[in-house]
Amino acid sequence: MNLLAKCITRNWKVGALSLLMAALKMFFILTNPLIFQHIIDHYVMRQGHYTTPEFLRGVGLWLSISITSVFLSIIARGYQDYYTKLLACRTGAALYSRAISKLLSLPFTTLEAQKSGATLGKLQTARDDAERFLIASVNNSFSAVIGIVIVTIYVTSICSALVVTFLLALPVVALLSAYFGRKVTTLQTTIHGETAALKGSIVETLRNVELVKVLGLAKQEIERLNLDCARLLDLEVGKDRYLRSVKMWQTMSSVFVHDTVFCLLLFLIFKHEISTGQYITVYIYSFYVFGPLQEVGPTINNYRQTAVSLSAFEELMVLPSEPRPAHTSFLRNINSLTFSQVSFSHPATGQPILIDLSFTVASGETIAFVGPSGAGKTTVVKLLVQLYSPQSGKIMYNGVDSNSVDTEDLRRQIGFVTQDSYIFSGTIRDNLRFAAPQANDEDCLDALHRARLGEVLERTSDGLDTVIGEAGINLSGGEKQRLAIARALIRKPRLIIFDEATSALDPATEESVTRTIRELAHYSEVATVLIAHRLSTVMHANRIYVLEKGKIVEEGSHERLVSMGGLYQALWRLQTGGSPVELANHLTTSKG
Repeated sequence: MNLLAKCITRNWKVGALSLLMAALKMFFILTNPLIFQHIIDHYVMRQGHYTTPEFLRGVGLWLSISITSVFLSIIARGYQDYYTKLLACRTGAALYSRAISKLLSLPFTTLEAQKSGATLGKLQTARDDAERFLIASVNNSFSAVIGIVIVTIYVTSICSALVVTFLLALPVVALLSAYFGRKVTTLQTTIHGETAALKGSIVETLRNVELVKVLGLAKQEIERLNLDCARLLDLEVGKDRYLRSVKMWQTMSSVFVHDTVFCLLLFLIFKHEISTGQYITVYIYSFYVFGPLQEVGPTINNYRQTAVSLSAFEELMVLPSEPRPAHTSFLRNINSLTFSQVSFSHPATGQPILIDLSFTVASGETIAFVGPSGAGKTTVVKLLVQLYSPQSGKIMYNGVDSNSVDTEDLRRQIGFVTQDSYIFSGTIRDNLRFAAPQANDEDCLDALHRARLGEVLERTSDGLDTVIGEAGINLSGGEKQRLAIARALIRKPRLIIFDEATSALDPATEESVTRTIRELAHYSEVATVLIAHRLSTVMHANRIYVLEKGKIVEEGSHERLVSMGGLYQALWRLQTGGSPVELANHLTTSKG
């Protein structure tokens, strides 16, 4: 709850206005019974002391004051609702903003271990619970406290013995709530975990809906999610049943104290120690004491539910952020990249993925990494862009150790194209400016031209405003890849990385995209790194590094590697019509 308090403190002025309006509302509401007490005791019960005109004038005056009081309470209530909702929304937005900032600052290895659906569920639940708790706290709890204070002051002024009886309900209800509340917390913690898991499952199912439908697994997924929903429903029903029993005991205790108070009031009227008007006033006031007391249970449950969701939320917030060097160096332009004896092991298993990897690439050069699956090619990319940090060895940019390079400055100079194009819903302009918000239309058109995507603009009259749909549904596979290339180029990168950029394309489209990649390699100010399974994509590279089991086993140009008779030649022969047996024999020999 400390995080919630910090977010509320940032909006303390709005919170203060909300509480002020709540206090004014209760003041004007509780003024009304006092006005009616005055009318009853000084006018109704003293008929012989006034003429009819005097009676009407006096009662009319006090009724007009009563109406004004009611009118002012309505205005205060309106402002209270507005400021309370504003406080809740701002606090919820602050929680969300902090969470997003924190998530994006986490190391990539930490993010890999998180389930995106479950994480999103935690954020949304914490935000919703916090907003609901704040609104209930001001509208119910704070208003109740103000009402109890005002009523206590009034009751003290007419009979001090009544105060003790009035306040008996508070410790009784509080003790009952504290006793039963512990089980509510346990139930809510279980429900919160199940809810987060269910949201994670739903997100994963929707994310892979194409596979689910193609394999005819819709019924299976529906049954699985229904079972999860049924389990969650049982927990919710159990919690609700428990809360209703708690509320029953709280209500019974409040009713007992309430009836005791009114027995005492009737005795005081019998003894002529209070007036009829005072009795009616205390009777009306009792609703502002015992009514809120019956809501203590739900309010405490609301608090505990919020505490549970914020506890899960704070587990994310205390995760260690991506380390930052104490003294950062800013690269004006990336001119060279060097790996020196770099080794890396899997963070979870400790299994070596790369071993003593060394290579260099300078501006104007193109290098490529090839090899069988699991050789470590993707890990090289993640090390290049500092998603991973090497366990040993050095990665240097312009001769500067990557551990002292400002990460954001480095990444601003990198263009990145992957096998999955990551096309966003919106227009072509939106997709391009996602990578370079400052780009103008001329920059967008230049990037599209260099990526050979002019034909998309030619077949539509909307130009850059052409809507391409979610995940680029209105584009072919090759067009999506070229749009991804254009998005990388619009950043004017000094280092451009193609990670399996053509592996999901058909041969004709692959050739077109590969031709685009080859043309980009002629720009002398850019260093190009290619990761590929298909060797036809990397034939033009200045140097090709062949990875096997995390080590560079061969290097050289395409022609040299083909003539060496090693793993590269076996891969090449397989992809150009050779027998898979040759590759299998080579891999078996290398294992031996």
